[in-house]
Amino acid sequence: MLCKRTVVFVTLVCFVVCTHGCYTAREISIQELEEKPEYTIHKIVTKNNEIYEFRDGGQLIDDVIVGYVEDGRFIEIPVEEVKTVYIGKFGVSKTGKQIVVGCLAVAAIGGIVGMIVLISALNDLPESCPFIHSCNGTKYILDGEPYGGAVCQGLQRTDYCRLENLKPVEGEYRILLANELNEIQYTDEFKLLIVDHSKDVTVCQDADGHFYTLGDMRKPLHITDADGHDQYQLLSAEDCLLWTSSLDHREIDASKHLRDTLFINFPRPCQHDKAKLIVSGCNTIWGSHMLRQMVSLFGNQTTTWYEEMMTAQWQQMIEEWNDQVELYQLQVYVREEDGWTHRGEIMGGGPFVSETRVVPLDLTRVEGDSVMIRLMPPSGFWQFNMFSIEYSEDLPIQVQEVSATEATAHDGRDVRDKLESTDAEYYVMPETGQQAYLVFPAPELRPDLKRTIYAKVSGYYDLKIETEEPPQYAEIYRILTEPDYGVTFSNEEYLRIINQHASSQ
Repeated sequence: MLCKRTVVFVTLVCFVVCTHGCYTAREISIQELEEKPEYTIHKIVTKNNEIYEFRDGGQLIDDVIVGYVEDGRFIEIPVEEVKTVYIGKFGVSKTGKQIVVGCLAVAAIGGIVGMIVLISALNDLPESCPFIHSCNGTKYILDGEPYGGAVCQGLQRTDYCRLENLKPVEGEYRILLANELNEIQYTDEFKLLIVDHSKDVTVCQDADGHFYTLGDMRKPLHITDADGHDQYQLLSAEDCLLWTSSLDHREIDASKHLRDTLFINFPRPCQHDKAKLIVSGCNTIWGSHMLRQMVSLFGNQTTTWYEEMMTAQWQQMIEEWNDQVELYQLQVYVREEDGWTHRGEIMGGGPFVSETRVVPLDLTRVEGDSVMIRLMPPSGFWQFNMFSIEYSEDLPIQVQEVSATEATAHDGRDVRDKLESTDAEYYVMPETGQQAYLVFPAPELRPDLKRTIYAKVSGYYDLKIETEEPPQYAEIYRILTEPDYGVTFSNEEYLRIINQHASSQ
């Protein structure tokens, strides 16, 4: 796998930075790369979906990306032929016992002024949630991003992040929990779920934390969009090739192009009645930006809205809204004998780290030897890396829930009691750059088993909305009540920023 759980602007950086290192990321356009050609390029993806990794770093010279790639060849790729660029930029700071190395991994989309340009144009970083950095024995790597979208206490939830880079060091697991964005983060519980299982399977969770074993994952037969265009290459494997719901300013009309459509056809051997749909994907950076924009509509009453979100009435309203508009919770439809039927949900998250999740499917009303899935993601809000399906019975697994033996806050306090259970006793990180250092025991692993580790994290975060502007109740009402007006609002915001950016050039 080239870039497991990669999203558009996050790369699994292959540089050896220091003895210990971690990275975060933000997204810029190829235009900004052209303005700062001193960046060292780590990897590019061309418009023909060819992937080149540079051995010692590539360089942009006179609109051509040049450098030696891993197999020793010297390549020259005109920038107009490049779709995605990954660059690394490093800095060092100290925190507690560990050295933390910040790395900027940037993916830039060429050819169009895409949604990545918009965030760069405003010098704006997306809103997200805490970052989990796992120690792999030599450095810390960004490995998890729990409870994305839980923008107030009323939306608090427990999330599960697979820590693929976490390795034991001297009999313990070491983690950094960091606030690296403009928000106040409240972590209620943080534990590890250590899952030991057969080497013949992998383990994956659904959005509710239920474990499944995956052995014989089947690729799709074919994947197309609403226009019949083939999307198989982008969505059939976990790699650096991604399908992203587009916002193209050359064609967009704020009241049109509200949704994309994906049709995913899978084989169905032996007429199985149950299946496990495996999805690798998350919300886009634009979706994260729009979350802040919609919360900002409450203006100087944002704090009051946070309080109202604690009521059952508002929580039910938001739940129904999520089901209907699918901006941050995408509905999965299966074609059955009498038409398309809703059979599951894909939970949003990210945009910095994409999680692979299982969506269990009931196929009892499906006819034939194939399964057709339909997704209709709102334009600009979703990106996917891979879809597959699995039909086997789940095998036994051993799960241990492990508490931290050490939890040192950004101010040196011991916060183990704050992270022990979901009890509204929060570890709070109110400022950007604050971090906690966590240590967990690493139980001995039997040689005949394999280990998968998840972080079980509960909490929420408050966006820092500092404005004296009054609430825009008319817009809020339309977003909550008119089907797809949230996407129209998003499109209008897109056009506004595009026009603003164009006029400033």
